[in-house]
Amino acid sequence: MMAILFVGAAAICSSLLVWNWGWKGKPSIPTPNAVQAGVSYLPPDHSPLYSRSSNRVAVCFWGVNRALPQTIASIDQNVLSQLTGKKLEYNLFFHTYSMRSITSKWAGEINSAIPGALNELSLLSRRNLTRYEITDQSAFDKTSGVSRFTPVPGWDLDVVLNALRALYSLHRVTLLWEAEAYSNGGLDHYHAVLYLRPDLHIMTQLNASHVMSLGRNDWLSPNWEQVNGINDRIGAGGPRAAKAFGSRIVAARSFSDAGNKFHTETFAKWALDNQNIHIEFFCLCGIRERSNGAISHEECQESKNIIGSPKYPCEEYSPSGTALVNYT
Repeated sequence: MMAILFVGAAAICSSLLVWNWGWKGKPSIPTPNAVQAGVSYLPPDHSPLYSRSSNRVAVCFWGVNRALPQTIASIDQNVLSQLTGKKLEYNLFFHTYSMRSITSKWAGEINSAIPGALNELSLLSRRNLTRYEITDQSAFDKTSGVSRFTPVPGWDLDVVLNALRALYSLHRVTLLWEAEAYSNGGLDHYHAVLYLRPDLHIMTQLNASHVMSLGRNDWLSPNWEQVNGINDRIGAGGPRAAKAFGSRIVAARSFSDAGNKFHTETFAKWALDNQNIHIEFFCLCGIRERSNGAISHEECQESKNIIGSPKYPCEEYSPSGTALVNYT
């Protein structure tokens, strides 16, 4: 039976809401400062933690909830319905922060109100939510070690800190699906793991058959916004590949110590390459909505830094954005 955990509104609005999961067979998780270059943070392929394959998919949301009320219809239609249409089971997981407003100079957001944690809990609890976690962003900031990173030209340490916050959220939701998998026999409790962000309008249909063809070391990256690496916002993979993508913050110091300037897409590809993950491409496309309502219609275009072609034909996104009208 799936364990659905709920927390009262008063607790969510408190300054810090964190709980630690304990589960049988959980491997030790190294901290970002403990990982050395070339050291794997994944169980080996022959590990007993991989127990069996299944028809289950873990669907994971990470990062701040800027726009889920606007994007959820597209997620229902183009992701969740595509899974159920193939008679696949799915469990939802999310990690977010407890803030009610956000400031990001990079995104043009200044103390902008956001739907936040309670809204995400409400919407996803109606859709087979299995585990979730809500934490205080300021608690992470104190331990981020951002000053040890060198940003790429055009970035500053504030941008790097926002990227580290997002990576930490991604890592925490990865631990949640792992917890559920371990409590049901091993990582192969899920045939595949899909990572999404709540601020993305999903504009093309998920090819569920493609996702279910993946081996545990295969990763599917979108064929857009690769930016000298791979797309760091969404993707899908077998359980080992998903952990490599989802928990890569634990290798961030190794990336920096190797002389790399910090850049999210470059780091994402570096992390998967270091863990010998096989990268393929697929057509799932999401355009971002900011907390101020701005929508990035120029995203998802095939011309943007393609380093590989999808295995299956794409339902191409129209830059006109007309499909968005159906969802908002």
